[in-house]
Amino acid sequence: MHRILLRRLTLLPAFLLTVAAADRVTLVTTGLPGNLPATVLVGRASLTSGKTLDVPAGTYTVTPRPVASGAQVYVAAPTRLTVRTAATLRVAYTRLPPGSADPFFGTGGTLDVPVNTLDVFDTWLLTNSGDNTPFMSTTGSNMGEMRAVLVRPDGRRLGSMINVTTPQRTLDWAYLPTPLIPDRDGYLMGLSGQTNTLVRFTAQGTLDPAWKTPSQPGVLRGLLRLPEGGVLAYGGGQGRAQLFRFTAAGQPDAAFGLGGTLELPAPESGLVHAARVLKDGRVRLLVTSPRTAQLLDLSPDGALTPAGPTVTLPYSAQQSELSNSRLVNAVILPDGSALIGTSDVTEQRSRVVRLTPDGQLDAQFRAVDVIGATTVAGVLPDLQGRVLAVFQLADLRGSVLIRYRADGTPDPTFGKGGRVTVDRETVQGLALTPNGQILLASHVMDFPNTETAKLRLRRLLSE
Repeated sequence: MHRILLRRLTLLPAFLLTVAAADRVTLVTTGLPGNLPATVLVGRASLTSGKTLDVPAGTYTVTPRPVASGAQVYVAAPTRLTVRTAATLRVAYTRLPPGSADPFFGTGGTLDVPVNTLDVFDTWLLTNSGDNTPFMSTTGSNMGEMRAVLVRPDGRRLGSMINVTTPQRTLDWAYLPTPLIPDRDGYLMGLSGQTNTLVRFTAQGTLDPAWKTPSQPGVLRGLLRLPEGGVLAYGGGQGRAQLFRFTAAGQPDAAFGLGGTLELPAPESGLVHAARVLKDGRVRLLVTSPRTAQLLDLSPDGALTPAGPTVTLPYSAQQSELSNSRLVNAVILPDGSALIGTSDVTEQRSRVVRLTPDGQLDAQFRAVDVIGATTVAGVLPDLQGRVLAVFQLADLRGSVLIRYRADGTPDPTFGKGGRVTVDRETVQGLALTPNGQILLASHVMDFPNTETAKLRLRRLLSE
């Protein structure tokens, strides 16, 4: 029997009998902080720093995996390795500069989320807010419903398409949502037409049928959770800035203003642009007209106290009603100061300004005009107190993200001279991840084929 088996083996092709000797490869890395481990692929085999791997003799492509250390990411270039004897593989890592695409997100820092169930493409809106709340992709409908898709910042879509029954529309086929805010295990959103209401989504991205907020006049721009548990909605209508206060269950608070609504007597064409609860419990408001801004404080009984004078802005903080509903171009900071994105569409220039906590234009914030920008689509502080702002460029040329230092000058460590440009895409959303990475959101599609519609998320490194 053994002789027969040996004869058969001698008849097999020679390559089946050839076994390459295995040699030991050790990975040593440089450029990483501390003893941070790294992993590379030698061919298809995985090798971790400080470890060894038996590799058959031959030539291999070595592909280093990126390494994260907090908000910082380190990378190394692919290389070739020829194994003849035992060898030490040395891989040099370098830190990606701030503003680089995050290699741990999507493909090369970009993730496309299909939203092609939104089959009516009359008006696209995209809103986002803090607290790790979802982005929202919406489109109008001629059937009395707004179709919406919720997408988490990690790109995970919540549920399927949602049909939201809307108030009577304000513009042709346009329904105006606010950014979402957390609500227990779900989210609240303001929705406006010729009247407004609040709707609630569950954590799974479905409408909460038990939530019933009656409609009332006015257009909502944003929502704020109050310390006592109620909700303050803010915006404007009929040329006046307005506030709306609701109970925790979504009913108008009859103790506030007139039936839950408070109309500010000034300014003309006013808009409550942003709101925030300060550390001492005061509610700080930013009220704008087309060329002015003022900080006000709101007491629990509805009394308004100026926190500073009315100041003149270099350009307008307001735009069309549709844009006002979706652009988060102003924010109140924890100390009561405010950042405001202003624009002149005709002159094609935009600028971010800062108000001090006492409502004065901050002369120490020296940001200059961004030429060719028609809109400030988003502005917010990062975790280190620097200022991020997204500008939409004229003629659909794209968008630019600028990071400013505390004095309003571009941060030279970020991108190219403080800027990251997104060519031929109109960025409509700006947000931060919990560890401070930067998220940009836009819609892309092969017009007019709505089946190709995607919500595109880009994640950039902050450190």
